[in-house]
Order: sequence, then C-alpha cells, then structure tokens
Amino acid sequence: MSEVIPLTSLARARRGDDPARLERALLKKVGQAIGDFDLIAEGDRIMVCVSGGKDSYALLDLLMVMQQRAPVGFALLAVNVDQGWPGYRTDVIAAHLAARGVPYQMISEDIAAVVEANLEPDDTPCSLCSRLRRGVL
Repeated sequence: MSEVIPLTSLARARRGDDPARLERALLKKVGQAIGDFDLIAEGDRIMVCVSGGKDSYALLDLLMVMQQRAPVGFALLAVNVDQGWPGYRTDVIAAHLAARGVPYQMISEDIAAVVEANLEPDDTPCSLCSRLRRGVL
C-alpha cells in the first residue's frame, strides 16, 4: 500500500475548480514571502515586468490585490519590453493593462536583431535575450 502524502494548501487549490481558492492560496504565499523577506515598504514603487504570459499577468493581478489589502501604501508600474520579434502583440498587452487601470510603460528595443547577429542558428537565445532585456530595464 502506498503512503498518502498530504497536499499543501497550494496543491489542493490547484486541484479544485474554485478560482477564488487558488487566488487565496497564492495570496497567502505572496504575503508570506513579502513578510519573510521585507519586500515591500511604505511608499515603494514596484515595477512589474509584463511579458504577456500567464506568469507575469498572474503576478500583476496578485500584487494589485495585495495593493488594496496591504497595511502599507505602494505603487505599481507595469513595464513591457518589445524585443522586436516578429508577431509579438504589444497592442494586446497595452489594451489589457489599460483596461485593468494599471499605469504602464511600453518599451521597444530591437533585441532580436542583436541576438540574430551574435548567435549561431542552433544556439539558444534565452540567456542573451534576458541579459539584454535586463540592460534595457
């Protein structure tokens, strides 16, 4: 007979169909990290880099909820870096941020051209892209 391993609250929340339960579990984890590492103080301005992927949207959403509930006041600024890759839809990201009422800044840099000029076709561009993106930020 196999051993029963208790699920964490986050794992239980992921398993269910209740989005509010998942949000509560994630907010608890985010709040714990903020408290444990003293991440946010009164008057902080926090840049949230939004790529258009689910992870960055989720982080922004969680921080927006925390902003309403937190005992300290802090500001959020969403930032997107258009790296110049064909088909990247900055208009969709900007529309989402505007609809949510989030202050945002869209930055456009031709990182794609630098990557293509400096890497061999078989090389993975992720490391170079991330370094160039951080440099822009």
